[in-house]
This record gives sequence, C-alpha cells and structure tokens, in this order.
Amino acid sequence: MKCQKAQVKIIPFLNGELSETEAQKIHLHLETCSQCAKEAEVLTRSWNLLLDLPEPLEIPNLVPQTLDSIQKMQQETFVKKIWAWIMRIQSPLTATTALAVGLIFGVFIGKSLFTNFLLNPPTEDTLFLETFEDFPPNSIADVYMNLNFDQGDESL
Repeated sequence: MKCQKAQVKIIPFLNGELSETEAQKIHLHLETCSQCAKEAEVLTRSWNLLLDLPEPLEIPNLVPQTLDSIQKMQQETFVKKIWAWIMRIQSPLTATTALAVGLIFGVFIGKSLFTNFLLNPPTEDTLFLETFEDFPPNSIADVYMNLNFDQGDESL
C-alpha cells in the first residue's frame, strides 16, 4: 500500500472504524513504513493526552449568555453604522440648514424693509444729490465743472 493511501486511513484505523482486511493492510504498512508509523504514534499520543485532560466545567446558561452577547454585538454594530452615517451627513446637513435659515431670514428682512418703504414713501425732505448743486466758488468741484461743462448748462 502506498503512503498516501495509508495516511488517509490511519485515523479510521486508530479509531477501529476499518474492516478487518483494511485494518490488516494498514497494520502491515505501518510495520514496514517508519514515516507512517511515526505519524500513527504521534496521533495516538495526542489522543491519549486529550483523554487525560479533566472534563470541562459545566457553565450554567452558557448558550443563552453567548447568544445574548452575539445579539448585543450585532446591535452595537448597527448603532455604530447609524452613527457613522449621521457623521457623514452632518456637514452637508449643517450647510443646508444654515443656507435655509439665511434665505428665510433674508426674505423676512427684505419683505419688512420693502413693506416699510411702501408704507412710508420718501418725502420732499429727503436729501438728494440736487442739494449739492451749488459748489463753493473756486473750489475743486467748481473749477472741474467750469472746465468740463458750459456755464449756461443748468441740466446738471
């Protein structure tokens, strides 16, 4: 028997799961092949060490506690995902809110100013540029006006 086939059947051989003819073939192979025999011995020692270990302590409510922990971790992950999403949209949301508040505030101020203008139209007491028509003699403005415009032009 080749080593490759024998190595596949070593564990079933050690567990007593092979038929008598198959077990005999493996036994003969182990007597002739030192490498496979060494592998079988390592597996046997490992199994014996595991059998020497003390029985694990029984922990009451292990399954419910484990399931609760898994559920809690899933919920925390969901909360973390929601929080990350909120953090991602926070800046655009803040900018949009500030823009909307500014627009509403601007419309309100503009409307109140325009309404005030309609209710209180300017009177003749309002100071217009025509008030400044007469320049003091020999001032820069008077010289400028005399140089650039005719003396008789009163349409300025």
